[in-house]
Amino acid sequence: MADLARPASQPYSEGVPLGHSIAAHRIHGWCYLCADHTLAEEVLAWQVWAYELLPQMLERDRD
Repeated sequence: MADLARPASQPYSEGVPLGHSIAAHRIHGWCYLCADHTLAEEVLAWQVWAYELLPQMLERDRD
């Protein structure tokens, strides 16, 4: 997964090909429009990403 931290001077879309998902490139480093990736693969990657964040979200809600 891509690092969520980015310098303030770096725009979100830097290095993302035109028409590709900025969000997916920021989090995963790729999107389904990139070579060798499918839409199903991207959807699964988002589900795994959200599942990995679940413990952090639950812990935050307990505080």
